[in-house]
Amino acid sequence: MSEKDIEWLEKCKNEPEKYKIYVDNDLISVTDVEQDENVHDFASFGYEFALDLLNYIGCNAEFV
Repeated sequence: MSEKDIEWLEKCKNEPEKYKIYVDNDLISVTDVEQDENVHDFASFGYEFALDLLNYIGCNAEFV
């Protein structure tokens, strides 16, 4: 997970009224609710994003 991805996760967590994360089968993106515009696309999606997220929150996770 890139530093930019981590920054956006923290922004979304700290300001849920301002940012919304949309999850699609081939894209995970952040939308600024006030501006109604896409502001960030995460580098990974699907199971890769799940693995990145689990490792980011401190789990010992890996692909099998």
